[in-house]
Amino acid sequence: MYCLLKQKYETRFITPDSKSFTLSQVSAQVNTPNQQSIAKGKTYAVVIGISDYGNGGIPHLKYADRDASAFADYLSSPAGGQVPRDQIRLLLNEDASLLNVDQALKWLVQKCNAGDLAYFYFSGHGDVENSTIYPAGFLLCYNAPVNNYNISSLEVRRLNDFAHTISRATGGQIIMITDACHSGTLVGSENKGQSLVGLELRKVQDRETRITSCSTEEKSWESDDLGGGRGLFSFNLINGFTGWADKQKDGKITVSELREFIRTALAFDPVLEFNNATQTPAVEGRDEFILATPDSATLARSKEQMAATIVSSARVAPGPKVITDPSALKTMFFETCRSAGIGKLMQGEDVASMTPAVFEKKLFDKLKEKITNQVERENLQRYADYLHDADNESDHQFFISNLASELDNLGESAINLYLKGDEATLQNRINDAGAGMELYPAFLPWPGKWWGWKILR
Repeated sequence: MYCLLKQKYETRFITPDSKSFTLSQVSAQVNTPNQQSIAKGKTYAVVIGISDYGNGGIPHLKYADRDASAFADYLSSPAGGQVPRDQIRLLLNEDASLLNVDQALKWLVQKCNAGDLAYFYFSGHGDVENSTIYPAGFLLCYNAPVNNYNISSLEVRRLNDFAHTISRATGGQIIMITDACHSGTLVGSENKGQSLVGLELRKVQDRETRITSCSTEEKSWESDDLGGGRGLFSFNLINGFTGWADKQKDGKITVSELREFIRTALAFDPVLEFNNATQTPAVEGRDEFILATPDSATLARSKEQMAATIVSSARVAPGPKVITDPSALKTMFFETCRSAGIGKLMQGEDVASMTPAVFEKKLFDKLKEKITNQVERENLQRYADYLHDADNESDHQFFISNLASELDNLGESAINLYLKGDEATLQNRINDAGAGMELYPAFLPWPGKWWGWKILR
């Protein structure tokens, strides 16, 4: 297996035994692969990608539709087995209504016979409906309404029924790929809804392979730099299928090889490193099952495209920049607060008894502890020094007003979430010790306290 590391103008690969190669050296080692098919019969696929949801209450995604199109193109390519287009149902955005998705799954079941191979690929939002004591996981279709997914979303249990029908009743093989952990703002994010969806999607039966984009508590990341804009998981998945995961150099990609490749690729991904984040895909199934039989020409093109992507990305985004403009420093401060979560940062502190000056200093100190990048830490300290310069008192007062508004919004949002939930949901939120939710109601009195506060020198 080769692990990709991004350096300034060089593509370098690291093998498990710590040997390193340049792009040209790796390409020279590629053998002409065996072109045997992974399926004895025909291959059929349902491929779904939803970036733009019809309901305004469901956040849009950047590249879910492009990821789905790229996977359909892979299946049609020599590396993917040259699956005829009439054997692929591609549903993007408004075409991915529940009715169309359900009809496509029924078509998939009807078409597959013993020895055939079926693909189900979904990129979009996943969430949970929690109106009963047994919450149900859903893949959100285009026309899904907020908080009432039973009407127009695909229940994961029903998807599992389709998969088990193909693998057990018809004797076919099915490969299920789901990239459905994009959002932390849907209802399920408050009660571990993504965990439920992820666990349901990993229930593997014989003759089934299931691949999910991240662990149950992680986010699935996207990048503007990959292929003009792609999801990290999808981009690396297709690279793995194309031949990058061929550790044995025998022209076959097995479940175990893909698992090792994609986990390592994301473990060293520069986007995740820059954001101090992790994304751990899961590949479940028989380790020896052959997922792909790539061809050398497609693999060589893939490596050339990756080299161009890395050079471009290295030039455009070398890392955090030094910020000196006060307005940009202010934007950086509040974006960092929202990303880290003020409730989490201040958890365990007696917020209600703090003066505004003490709270402000404590918050800056907590943020500096949270940030690991030295440039970002220096930017934060530069902003603190600017605010406490006597010449900048009016800006400091304006900052205090903005921070008071931020705390007010957090308090109101927390109260609204409590009002929306049932008893079980409220208990889940209370039990979520890492969220710092218990602090948010304490923020409500602060705007009056802060807006009338005069800075004491």
